Amino acid sequence: MKTRYKVLLIFLAILLLTYFVGGASALSGLLYVFAYFSVLAIIGSFGAISNDGGLMLIKSLFFGGICLGGALILDNYAENEKEDKEYQELMQKSHIITFDAKNKTLDKMQDFAAFAKDKKQSDEIENRIKIVCDSLYKIAENKGTSKDWLTYIKIVPQEYHKDAFEKIEKLEAKAWNTDSKAWKQASTANTVSSYEKYLSMYPRGKHAKGAEKRIVDIGIANAFSGEHGSLPQMDRVSSSQGSKSLIKVDNNTEYTLTLLYSGKDSKRLVLAPQESDFISLNNGTYQIAAFVSASNVRSYAGTEQLLGGEYSVSYYISSY
Repeated sequence: MKTRYKVLLIFLAILLLTYFVGGASALSGLLYVFAYFSVLAIIGSFGAISNDGGLMLIKSLFFGGICLGGALILDNYAENEKEDKEYQELMQKSHIITFDAKNKTLDKMQDFAAFAKDKKQSDEIENRIKIVCDSLYKIAENKGTSKDWLTYIKIVPQEYHKDAFEKIEKLEAKAWNTDSKAWKQASTANTVSSYEKYLSMYPRGKHAKGAEKRIVDIGIANAFSGEHGSLPQMDRVSSSQGSKSLIKVDNNTEYTLTLLYSGKDSKRLVLAPQESDFISLNNGTYQIAAFVSASNVRSYAGTEQLLGGEYSVSYYISSY
């Protein structure tokens, strides 16, 4: 009898030590191990039921059942404990959410509310999300810029976007509603798309030539900085003492060809497949880029010296 008590005390001591050192999860894992060995004992007792194996079977079933039941209870306890901890952390963080697009606290709160077992905690998190989103909405409204409304959209869940997109549209329309404002927006962004937007709205605007030049210069810079092939050599058909050069360009490809020239002039020439055309440029050194509207065809770039007269060049751009 004393031996049994000793074994029981040792067993309880192991359980308590495991719990205090590793917590509920560690204790649950240990009980699963005991339950596993009980299963082995049960299997071994089947062949010896007539030789006191029946008692062993009953003991193993009882011990294994207790271990398995305890492990399941502890698993549930550990999961609830983890959920409570996450709830407390999210509630604390929700009071210090900054107006920053990188802040993902609201996304985590929404995930918690969707999967939380405790309905009260889920409802409280949902309510807190609404309060925070209302606060962030007021911040965006006070700042009143498209950039800040975009930040608001990135921070809050989709169902709290409200009329943010409509506000952005109104602000964008206002920011582009005059030639000078539109040029300021385009030059601040300094992208091909922003200059093309300016030209689409003000094709005869004060800065139309400037927009065309910057589109060409940006395209040239992108072509030279990326992977590109060498341009075909231009043939000088005739010479002249004049200040301009006339270039005949043949597009002998199956694609629409766009040519960009950047030097004393900044010009763009677009040719349909198998089309030819002329472009006139002031004499000087030019950076030239050629590309087509096909993802499997690389760009071509190079430099040419124009000395006056007439030039001719044919483009044969192949897939790679």
